[in-house]
Amino acid sequence: MRVRGRHALCAATAVLLGTCATATAAPAPLGSQTKKWINLQVGECVTDLPPADLSRVTVTVVDCATAHLAEVYLRAPMAVDTAIATVANRDCAAGFAPYTGQSVDRSPYSITYLIDSNQDRTGADPTPSTVICLLQAANGQSLTGSAHR
Repeated sequence: MRVRGRHALCAATAVLLGTCATATAAPAPLGSQTKKWINLQVGECVTDLPPADLSRVTVTVVDCATAHLAEVYLRAPMAVDTAIATVANRDCAAGFAPYTGQSVDRSPYSITYLIDSNQDRTGADPTPSTVICLLQAANGQSLTGSAHR
């Protein structure tokens, strides 16, 4: 399985894990919209990802028919534990084939993810976080079209 990622410590209400674009964002393409990354939905395509330091909490969402960096293919509840990267990798890998119709190992894609954690230490929610799984071109190039099958 090809999984790219790096860990970053973030604000108490949000944890970001995954590969993040570090370059400054280009001007938004025509027909695009700016959206908080925690609100990304399955099937949406983005031209950028938030930086690891979360200095920007928005991403640019575009039609998947246009050039884009990544496509959201899974949102899943997630428990927070000491093996958070292992759990995110497992959940994202399991959701890849149902969305694309192929194994990540045999595809031209790599996986990255974002984790939104709404942890309330006084609550008893066993899955207080959401893993947002995204696919990217394994070669780092832009994608055009959706990977959904």
